[in-house]
Amino acid sequence: MVYRGFLVPDNYVSETPDDTDMNISSVFWGLSLGIAIFAAVQAGRQSYHSWKRKHRITTYVALIWGEWITSIIIGALVWCFQREYVGPSFQLFFLISCCWSFQIQLLMQIIINRIAFLMAVPGAARSLKWGVFLLLLLVNISVMVIWTPAHLQLSTRWVHINDIWDRVEKVIFCIIDLSLNVRFMYLVRSRLINSGLSKYIPLYRLNLVLVCFSMCLDVSLIGLMSLPSSLSYLQFHPVAYLLKLSIEMNMAELTAKIAKSQNLGAIQRLSFITPAEQKHKHDEGSSVHIEIRNDGDIERAVTPPGRIQVTVKTAVTRQRVEGPEDTESRNSSTQELRKPSTSV
Repeated sequence: MVYRGFLVPDNYVSETPDDTDMNISSVFWGLSLGIAIFAAVQAGRQSYHSWKRKHRITTYVALIWGEWITSIIIGALVWCFQREYVGPSFQLFFLISCCWSFQIQLLMQIIINRIAFLMAVPGAARSLKWGVFLLLLLVNISVMVIWTPAHLQLSTRWVHINDIWDRVEKVIFCIIDLSLNVRFMYLVRSRLINSGLSKYIPLYRLNLVLVCFSMCLDVSLIGLMSLPSSLSYLQFHPVAYLLKLSIEMNMAELTAKIAKSQNLGAIQRLSFITPAEQKHKHDEGSSVHIEIRNDGDIERAVTPPGRIQVTVKTAVTRQRVEGPEDTESRNSSTQELRKPSTSV
């Protein structure tokens, strides 16, 4: 008999998975481990390059590793609970809900972190971060209050409320995720592509494809909630969010790669300024300065609004006038050339 922990009622009914549920959960657990290894290698590579450049742990590095750790913890706890290595208890379900709350918050902040590069108004990134954080915090608190008693089976009312609210909050997260990605694509289109930086078109198109894939993961997660066993749904949760983490890291690498490439023969220089370096400007998020130098004729300077500035350097040749005599002689010569000829 499995040990029952704190706040577990005597009428608690253990959910014993059948062979089908066990096979599905085993597949999801294996997928999560494989994706976790791939994501860890990718996160380690990005962390190494970030440490070489900054010599400190950046916000982005802390976010991706926090997302990775919480996903692994949820997958391990659900697998141990399914295999009856650990029994039901308030501590178990509360820890799962806490890790899930951190998982959601970290992923959304990772998305906002790349949106912050393109924010037009100083301080808008900070407002977006805190706004999304507070909205998700309210949802997280409600889920903790409802989800934990429902899985402890304290009453049938809690179970019924959780069946409804669990799907609603998944839809809320899906809408927030979609809204943030749509805003990122809009900023890429309006700030970069429309300003002549056509090299960002592949980034725009790839983000469109990845957003569709991310939405499919959310829909699959909601669909699995309708299965008789809730263990399969819980086991798929780490798979979905580890894949979302890999998507975000790939987007970050592609953005950096495209930013370093040349755009239509131009020579570009980019300097990334972290939020810590911009405290005196009261500007959260990272800013990008793009400098373009063209060899040849003078071209029109393009300066889009926001924190992405495109500067076109041109060379101007000036001819110095030696003295007033030269000025007078030049003016008189010009006047003579402009006089109409009167000779017959």
